[in-house]
Amino acid sequence: MSGLYQLSRTSNLLSTKIRLRPKSQRVSSGCTTSKYNTQWASYVAGAAMHLNLAFQGRADQVTKRFVYKLPWLESVKDSILYTNLQRRCMLFAIPLEVPTNNMVKLPETFAAIPRQEFLLGPSPIHLLPRMTADLGGQVKIYAKRDDVSSGLAYGGNKTRKLEYLAADAVDQGCDTLVSIGGIQSNHTRQVAAVAARMGLKCGLVQEKWVEWADPGYEKVGNIQLSYLMGADVRIEKMTSFGIEHKDTLRALTKEYEAKGQKPYYIPAGASDHPLGGLGFARWAFEVREQEQEQGVTFDYIFVCAVTGSTMAGIVAGFKLIEKLYPDEPRKKIIGIDGSATPEKTRAQVLRIARGTAEKIGLKADDITEADVVLDERYHAGTYGVPDKQTWEAIEYGAKMDAFITDPVYEGKSLAGLLGYVRNGEIKTGNILYAHLGGQLALNAYSQLGHVE
Repeated sequence: MSGLYQLSRTSNLLSTKIRLRPKSQRVSSGCTTSKYNTQWASYVAGAAMHLNLAFQGRADQVTKRFVYKLPWLESVKDSILYTNLQRRCMLFAIPLEVPTNNMVKLPETFAAIPRQEFLLGPSPIHLLPRMTADLGGQVKIYAKRDDVSSGLAYGGNKTRKLEYLAADAVDQGCDTLVSIGGIQSNHTRQVAAVAARMGLKCGLVQEKWVEWADPGYEKVGNIQLSYLMGADVRIEKMTSFGIEHKDTLRALTKEYEAKGQKPYYIPAGASDHPLGGLGFARWAFEVREQEQEQGVTFDYIFVCAVTGSTMAGIVAGFKLIEKLYPDEPRKKIIGIDGSATPEKTRAQVLRIARGTAEKIGLKADDITEADVVLDERYHAGTYGVPDKQTWEAIEYGAKMDAFITDPVYEGKSLAGLLGYVRNGEIKTGNILYAHLGGQLALNAYSQLGHVE
């Protein structure tokens, strides 16, 4: 049958057989016949290999279940064929997912690094129109929304980072993800979400980094979801906030190893890790493509920095873009410190950016100290504790554009952005605000709007 592709399962698994002649625009199955374009036809042809592997029993070594994302499914999701595929896959515990376009053009060295897909696609970019107008209109303010880019437990910036760490965990044959954060850590909640999606165990150390007198602080928000997703949550006594590696996490890792498990160690924020900056280096390439699609060029990027790999990845990613496309205008990346330990954060951002650079096709010394701009005027003096300007920024964004930020990270970086525009430090141009998520923590700060 020269030139004929078959996407089929034996009759005991799948009652439909798809037949496709590669140059034809007609696709037939036992249930339906539809006309699609040639691009769709090529997707089906390319998917044949993946289906055949799946149906022959090739399963993920760790999760012991099939996980396949097939781009051609989008074209048939309303058909009888899709319904039948869905029904059959459910019987055999094969998740059938219709992804959005999650492809970003990367240099070969970067693209070759293994990555699990947890995002629904490139995180959207949109204008904040009322905020822009209220601030005079000379500076246009856009947001890139990593808070809505994933279907995993409300997502956030750590999900993007964990795509690379999760792939590494699978390659190492690990069965447990272990990590650490504060009580209201967005990061640990996202680690729990990734573990749940992958069918792995999860152990979390939640240290009391923040003194906050809210009755729900240790019960609601991020930590509540971590419990719901089945994580083994260990609440530790009051300890000081710090971005360094913690003995409590090392101890939990050793405990699991003693029980015969194979844990994968993830430091706070998924940051001080060899792969920690890759997710946001990829983010930079998303931004470049979205600029071309939307016909806009961003002059400034604002991002909150605490454990450092989000900003570090952005710095490394745009440095690579500068090298590849030297005629394109450069961006000024402005980090707003949320750690209240700016010297440590600045040093960690630089170190992670240089390590990331080496992995994606640059040299470490391509990243200089001048590339790490970290403003320490908006951290409120303590990690996790908002001040008046933080609250005002949160309320301003909410009232202007229903743009919800949190008291730990995004409220502080938004306060920084507003300060730059209102003080005349930025007078014209386009600002891209990196929204990293975190809104779930608002539940633990019920005094919002009542702090003088």
